[in-house]
Amino acid sequence: MTTHALPSTRPVLPERAALTRVRTLLATLSRDHASARWAPTALEARVGELLLTASAGDGALTAPRLRAALAEGSMSFLADNGGRLALLLGAVLELLISPGPTDPGAARPAAPEDPYDAEHTRETAAREREAAGHAREAADAVDAVHAILDRITRDPGLRADGAKG
Repeated sequence: MTTHALPSTRPVLPERAALTRVRTLLATLSRDHASARWAPTALEARVGELLLTASAGDGALTAPRLRAALAEGSMSFLADNGGRLALLLGAVLELLISPGPTDPGAARPAAPEDPYDAEHTRETAAREREAAGHAREAADAVDAVHAILDRITRDPGLRADGAKG
């Protein structure tokens, strides 16, 4: 008789909440920046520049780059101007480090007794399609954050302290 290890207690798709949070924060910040209801402070613009410079070679916002930028910003970055950019970057960091459905620690159903079980094959294919879709959505969200960083560093508009860019 075959015994299977108990599945992990981790949720299968933990990045869904992180992705939703990034999208919501990004949409709000983009809308407010476009309508001049929000503009970056000098420190926020500087952190954006640091991230753009760090990602210039490959265009990737990575977890180590985001951690370094958040550390560079200090407490002022978290508090000034409502901390909205810091909150968005923190949400992106959460998205990047959250385990996805293909994570080795993610819960999976035990293998069936019959490896050719059609139901198991359909479920596995559906999980793989869903994982690929989540990965694409997460990459799109991170690319959109990269784009707003570019936008706010090129044309910050009136800064929160009243000065022009």
